[in-house]
Amino acid sequence: MFNMKSRIMLMKASSICMLFSLTCLLGGDQFGAAAAQGKAKPAPSPRASVTINSGFDISDDGSGTYVDGQSGVAAQIFTAGSYDMTLDLRQGSRPRSFNVSAECLDGCDSNRIYSSGYYITIRQIGNMQEDETKWTRAHVYVEPQIKGTTVFSWCGDLNFTPPAGVTLLQTTNSCSYSDYLVSATCNAYDSSKGCTDWTVSTVDDRDPEGLHVAPNSGLSQSISRTMNLLGLYRTSFQLHVQR
Repeated sequence: MFNMKSRIMLMKASSICMLFSLTCLLGGDQFGAAAAQGKAKPAPSPRASVTINSGFDISDDGSGTYVDGQSGVAAQIFTAGSYDMTLDLRQGSRPRSFNVSAECLDGCDSNRIYSSGYYITIRQIGNMQEDETKWTRAHVYVEPQIKGTTVFSWCGDLNFTPPAGVTLLQTTNSCSYSDYLVSATCNAYDSSKGCTDWTVSTVDDRDPEGLHVAPNSGLSQSISRTMNLLGLYRTSFQLHVQR
């Protein structure tokens, strides 16, 4: 009788021990997951997709919209800090590209054609309001160098009063190689996300004479912190950006 009770008690103790071990194991996993989540990096900036609209001097590579995370594309709208939109095509082993046809206007030797796998930046549009239009800076990098870059820039000095309905980008960072900006309009707005749809263009009907928004950009080459102006070019583009 004593042996039977001992066996039963031993079986119960073993069951309790197994249950306790399993609980500890699950609890350990859950705690570990929570700890790992607590140490995780901050969420990245919202992903974006960028369509280069046809009929302009900058065109896509024939594969359509550039979507963040696909084919080595990094497209983001920074909703804190810089508020810039960036399109980076340098991420993949077989990166996508865009095509640039640039007509020489002044100070340059000839027209230029690029097929670039580099970078586009539209400055400070991530915090725009619904139906707001902002005239802002833009940069299209076309030739990465070992110690520098070649870039088309639209970046006027902003020393003027904009027309009704237009917000000027206020910044001390200016560019002496071009007096022209690009136009960015917020087409759709979400109360929890902010602006989710933009049109960015080198043309704007509110500037019909092209005094401030125009398809004219300064092409400059920066090598070892020395900036050389290569001339003024006509390089129009229009982007449709979504997130």
